[in-house]
Amino acid sequence: METSRMEDMKEMIRREAQSIGALKAEGKFRLGAVFFEGDVLELAGMLKRNVSWNGILRGEKEYPVTVCLEPGSRYLNKMEQLYHLFMKNGIP
Repeated sequence: METSRMEDMKEMIRREAQSIGALKAEGKFRLGAVFFEGDVLELAGMLKRNVSWNGILRGEKEYPVTVCLEPGSRYLNKMEQLYHLFMKNGIP
């Protein structure tokens, strides 16, 4: 079983053309993973309010962007797998 995702551990570097291509195709693209150090209720509130930030994506040109948080399910799925494994083995 995979214990960590290297893509989440290192900084994502995208070429400008890839980012713009994804943006044109899907209307958005993933900048990277953010690990939130805080209360789960605070995070839930941010996600519920659709908090976003304005910024500039710099490459050969500068592009105004809006950055927002979306929940990732990769780690929730891993936690669910571990939960069931712990239950099978009688571990609280």
